[in-house]
Amino acid sequence: MKRWKIIIPVLFVFGITLACNENPFPPGDDAPGGDSALPNEPTTGLIQGGEPTFAGTGAPLKPVKFVNTGTLPFTVSPWTYAPPGGVASPSGPNPSTVVSPGGNPSSYLSLSLGTYTWCYWWELGDTNNDGMIEYAHALDGRSVLLDGSDSDSLEFSESVTLSAPTLAGDIPGKCDAAPTMVVKSRSALDDGNLLLSDDGSGGARAMFGVDFMDFGYAGGQAQLAARSPNLVLPAMYNQVIPADFSLEVDLTGFNAGNEGQYQVIFRSDDLVGGLAGYNIISLIPDRRSVEFGVWEAGWKVSGAAVLSDDSISLNAPLHFRLEAKGNEYTIFINGSFATGFVDGSITSPGILGMSITAASVPASFTYDNLQVHALP
Repeated sequence: MKRWKIIIPVLFVFGITLACNENPFPPGDDAPGGDSALPNEPTTGLIQGGEPTFAGTGAPLKPVKFVNTGTLPFTVSPWTYAPPGGVASPSGPNPSTVVSPGGNPSSYLSLSLGTYTWCYWWELGDTNNDGMIEYAHALDGRSVLLDGSDSDSLEFSESVTLSAPTLAGDIPGKCDAAPTMVVKSRSALDDGNLLLSDDGSGGARAMFGVDFMDFGYAGGQAQLAARSPNLVLPAMYNQVIPADFSLEVDLTGFNAGNEGQYQVIFRSDDLVGGLAGYNIISLIPDRRSVEFGVWEAGWKVSGAAVLSDDSISLNAPLHFRLEAKGNEYTIFINGSFATGFVDGSITSPGILGMSITAASVPASFTYDNLQVHALP
């Protein structure tokens, strides 16, 4: 593994890469310090595929075609399934098929009527030289509804475009390692004292210079922009926040394109010492997913949840609420419970900030009415 003076970790999610030069980030105390989370360059392994399998026992079945715009073959299967008129749930034993870059004859599934989301995984090779093959997977929460109006012909079937690697959404392991939602649906907790407020008039600062990002305030909103692709680019508040808190913010405009990630970093170490340890929550509207990661001398935890409830809109503007209470992290969107995660890796007070990661630049988002309260 390469070592760098500073670190922008590659989020559990992301297949994010560092700039490939001797000094990839601006010098100065505002740069995080530590080891890079960049893995060794993966070697491509061939995933052998066969004929597509079928889900369900009732007729009719409808084909779904998959397109791979990436560079590695992947194996795809349903992640959640809701029967007609039913509620989405983990789909249990899944049919799967292999999809190669450029296409292959078996790159489709024939599935029962209902609504589906997807999980897919691919081989990375032996990235850490331990003699074992590593894998990555991703979730895609863009639901596909199969009903009687869908064609029985593969030529006119529903089509799902996926990429391996994704640049936004890579999670260690195969799909059977993908965590499901671990926090039960509940109402928001009552807030305590107000700890931090940013109404769009100031308070945060960019972690990196203008070669990599822009951050400022205009028109009563904070504006965070990425100039470099596939990097974690935060604007941080320097106030230490207790471990248990709620954060609410209006995300007023998304302009990061497909795979854009809008993020909250929290329970981080001191800004002067660098962001060598923190939790991060990423909202990826294009995938209808919320993802969670921990950086602490390496990526220790990753999780993702598909938002299969289509009543939760991920279009801006939206109201986002995060509750960090002990080892539970619960997310609400537009006042509705969305998902949650459990992890006890970092439970200490720390600073927080807003961040962006984008596969293509320029990319940006705006926010205002950020408030952080203590949780009793």
